[in-house]
Amino acid sequence: MTTRSKALILLVPNKTPTKKPVLYVPRRPKAIGHITPQRNIIKGDPRPRVEDLEKVAPAGARCGVTKRNNRLKSIQISHAADRGTCGADLLLLEVMLGMEYKKLNLDTRPNLIFLTVEIHSAYDHGFCVILPMLSTLSILSQAIKRQEVKGWTRKKPPVRNAQGYIHHEDVFPFTLAGRKFRFVPLLSWDGDQPSIQCWTDHADGTVTRTTYDPPFTTPTGQAVLPVLTLHCCPYFVVWKAFKILSKPGAQVPEYALQEAKLVLKIGAMMTENFAAAADAADPGDNLEPRSSPSAYEPPSSPIKRTRASAR
Repeated sequence: MTTRSKALILLVPNKTPTKKPVLYVPRRPKAIGHITPQRNIIKGDPRPRVEDLEKVAPAGARCGVTKRNNRLKSIQISHAADRGTCGADLLLLEVMLGMEYKKLNLDTRPNLIFLTVEIHSAYDHGFCVILPMLSTLSILSQAIKRQEVKGWTRKKPPVRNAQGYIHHEDVFPFTLAGRKFRFVPLLSWDGDQPSIQCWTDHADGTVTRTTYDPPFTTPTGQAVLPVLTLHCCPYFVVWKAFKILSKPGAQVPEYALQEAKLVLKIGAMMTENFAAAADAADPGDNLEPRSSPSAYEPPSSPIKRTRASAR
C-alpha cells in the first residue's frame, strides 16, 4: 500500500453505524409470570449502572439509610418495587401509574435506592419498610381517589391516561432535591438483631458515626433514626411498604402507626380500584394469580433480558 493510499484511508470517516441500546420492555410469558429473577445477578443481567444512579441520588453513591460510602464495596442497588413482581401486579402498577400497557421499567432510577448489604437484605426480606411522610401519603391518597389535589403548582392540568388515571409524574414530578422518607425497622428487628450505624459528614471533612440499637426508639417511644432524603417515586415505595405490611405478623413501632395505616389503606385502594381497569387493559393474558406471590419465592424459569434503560 502506497503512502498516498494510506493517507486516503485516514481521511475517510468511519461510517460504521453505532448500535443503539435496546430499551427494556417487560415480557410476560404466561408459563413464568415473573419478569426477572429475584435477588439473583446472572450474566448479562441488565441492572442499572452505579454511575447512572449516583447522578440523581441526593447523597451520591452512599447508602440512602446509613450514608455509608462505598469504599469497601458494600453498597448495592436496591429496588423499591421488587424486580420479581409478578405480571398481574405489574399490570396493575402500570394502570395506577398512568402508564401504557407493558411500558413499566422497574429498573428506572425513581425505583432504585443505594443500600448497604445488610440493609438491602433486611428490606428485601420484609424486616423494615421505607415510609413517605404523612404529607406525601395524603397527596398520593387523594391522587388515587382521582380528586383534585390542593397545592399543585403545575402550569397545566394533569394528564390522564385512557382509563382516566393521572400519570404519576404529574402528582410527584421527578426532582433532584429528593423527598423526605422515614426508615422504619419492624418489631421483628428486635434486640437480638444488629445495630445500625449512620454517618454524618461535616464541612471540615470529618465524619461522625452514630450507632442506634434495637428497638431504635427513645425510652418514650420516639424514633431515633434520621429522616431520609431520597429521590425515589413515592408510588414505588408505598407499593413495597404495602406488600411488606400486608404479610402476617408484620408489626410497626408505635411512632409509625399513622403512616403504616395510611399505607395499608392506599394499598387496598390500589388493589381494588385498579384491578378492573387492569383487566380491561389486558383481557387476553389471563395472568394468575391476581395478587403477587411471596416477594422472595424464585420464579420457575428465568428469562433473558436486554439492557435496561435508565431515566
